[in-house]
Amino acid sequence: MPEQPFEPATTPPADVPPTASLWEDFIDIFYAPSSVFERRRGAKWWPMLLILTIVMVVLFYFWQRTLSPVFEVEMQRRMATSARQLTPQQMENARKIGSIIQTVSMLVVFPIVIFVVGLLAWGLGRAFGAVATLGSMVMVATYSQIVKTLQLLAGIVQSFFLDVNHMKSIHAVSLGLDRFLSPDTSTAVLALASRVEIFTLWSTVLLAIGLHVVGRIPKARAYAVAFLIWALAAIPAMLGGLAAGR
Repeated sequence: MPEQPFEPATTPPADVPPTASLWEDFIDIFYAPSSVFERRRGAKWWPMLLILTIVMVVLFYFWQRTLSPVFEVEMQRRMATSARQLTPQQMENARKIGSIIQTVSMLVVFPIVIFVVGLLAWGLGRAFGAVATLGSMVMVATYSQIVKTLQLLAGIVQSFFLDVNHMKSIHAVSLGLDRFLSPDTSTAVLALASRVEIFTLWSTVLLAIGLHVVGRIPKARAYAVAFLIWALAAIPAMLGGLAAGR
């Protein structure tokens, strides 16, 4: 009987995690967030943060431009309660300077906010048994904020269909509880109500999903951490509202 040639034993290839471009992540996060977090677990967080920051700054610029009549009304209302009275030219200059400062601030403040959220998710997540690194949690925080691009787009789109010249507050284009409150409502209450908003809650849910997938903790714990962060984020919003009221 002829000897059979030796064939080395083969082992099945190891599972290779699916790969996708960052632009695909930008789309998939809206309908398949678990898959996005799974394939990006352990990946670098800064490329998406850089892309998202640029997109947010551009959208924020156009958001301010399309809703500029509303900001003028907001400024006039503040000036009416201020001891200092400005001329129309001074108000226009103040509005332009304020718009530039806010746009530049978005470039700096937005990444800082994401890092702080990631830090909170990492610290609180560890307290609930999560095993993710700080970098992984910053990545989760970054991806959870992608839905905020729709928040700005929603304001821009509304400016084409609603009469912004007759709006009394920027909250009139919000998709949260603050939309239904009077502009004369306490600024702290408006700030708190603005946290109960579609895209803010959506980003909180995405943060919970990321904690579950990347941090390897049960869903109940992940949602508890995410909504605790949501509540903590409401504190500076309310303090800012109180300061603005004064």
